Amino acid sequence: MIRIRAIATRLPALALATLFAVAIPDVPAHAADCAGVSCFDAGPFVAEVISLNPSWDRAHRTHFVRLNVRFRNTGSEPVSLAFPWRGAATMTDNYGNTYSIDWRYPERIVGIAVISRSGVKGNFTIAPGSSRTASWIFSRSVASTPVGNVFAADLPVEDLQPIPGQQKVRVGNQYSLDFQQLRSKPGLLGTADGHDRSGQVADGVGLLLHALSKHRN
Repeated sequence: MIRIRAIATRLPALALATLFAVAIPDVPAHAADCAGVSCFDAGPFVAEVISLNPSWDRAHRTHFVRLNVRFRNTGSEPVSLAFPWRGAATMTDNYGNTYSIDWRYPERIVGIAVISRSGVKGNFTIAPGSSRTASWIFSRSVASTPVGNVFAADLPVEDLQPIPGQQKVRVGNQYSLDFQQLRSKPGLLGTADGHDRSGQVADGVGLLLHALSKHRN
């Protein structure tokens, strides 16, 4: 069953240089405009998980999971979306292990605009009938714990609305995108006892490790 939630909140005044805080109304939940558990119907847009790519940093026994989500504008007006940096984005596997996005590495959020204390970075505006893709890279230190192959993810996403006559935007609705029963590609994960015997890594792991290396240097 797909769980659809909307969160009403208020950002502190002047917390962001280019973002004004307003009260966020409740968003009515309704049936998803797509099949399966990997979809979230927010009304003006549909978010659908298109792939889940696991990978390893074997030297540090760190497991990464890249979540790729396609956002499709189902309304008649453009939609501008953003992710609140250091927001409560979480992922868990079928063993109960928790993955998170390490806020020290902003490159682990790809494609979508990001809201930080200094303002909004990037633009993720989707025209009516169009779609765009964003990615989040979650990780955890594995040690000797089991590694699962079924995941659940919860992502906060906010829509941004221009303030008439000003070069600023404000937050409209905030959505909690709740995806359940996400299965990773077979043959790319280590075994359930946490030992990597597959000898394979996920698509894009080279790019990920290169980005991390550049950041550390």
